[in-house]
Amino acid sequence: MGAHLVGAAPIVVVDVAQDKLDLARRLGATDVVDASRAPSAEVVATVQEMTGGGAEVAVEAVGSPETLAQAFSALRPGGTVVAVGLSSVDATAHVPFNELVQQQKRVVGSLYGSANPPVDLPRLLDLYRTGRLPLGQLLGSTYPLEAVGKAYDQLRDGAVGRAVVVPAPVSP
Repeated sequence: MGAHLVGAAPIVVVDVAQDKLDLARRLGATDVVDASRAPSAEVVATVQEMTGGGAEVAVEAVGSPETLAQAFSALRPGGTVVAVGLSSVDATAHVPFNELVQQQKRVVGSLYGSANPPVDLPRLLDLYRTGRLPLGQLLGSTYPLEAVGKAYDQLRDGAVGRAVVVPAPVSP
């Protein structure tokens, strides 16, 4: 959604779930790759072909060492992988050292978009209010507070959209 908003192209989304790929298309992806139907090397080759030699930026949102390595391989020389997905505290990812140096690729982490809340939140709110950032399309099911466990189950199971937990109304 953000890449589309700033005019990035092409925007290639890779996932193993068709419903998530469908949502990505609705939110601005120009191309999608169903990684459930192809080995990792084929996915990388497909992304490189779709991007004319490799991605300039790849966002790893799963928190998997395997997908981080795959995103790194899909980069063009000088490209950057931005890791936003979290993993277990002991997880490590393999990055080919010579490829890192000789092709000047980068791997960076970003927590909450590396945002500056006093500056960025008003901008995001304005984009939302004007309809340019349709955040409602990212929401999934709504749960009362006592069903928070079901909301976490949905998150863990990879459901499309983020669950919303609503506290019980406060009586006057």
